Formats: sequence, C-alpha cells, structure tokens
Amino acid sequence: MGLRSLFGLSQHRERLSNVRDPLEALEAAVEFEYFRPWLLA
Repeated sequence: MGLRSLFGLSQHRERLSNVRDPLEALEAAVEFEYFRPWLLA
C-alpha cells in the first residue's frame, strides 16, 4: 500500500469510501463496543 505522502492514508480511506469499503459496512452493521468488556478481560 505505498503511501507516498503525508496525507496518503486519508486519501486512501477516502478512495475506499467512494467504492463502498466493506469494513465501513461491517462497522455500520456490528456494535463492536458490545465486545469490549470481553476483550479487555
């Protein structure tokens, strides 16, 4: 993932959002905070 500039990561995430990033869809569908207590235990 050759990030060649200071803003490479944000530009990369923006491009992914424009093509429906599957991780954003997963984040919208799953309440991950529900799992926090088990992960911290």
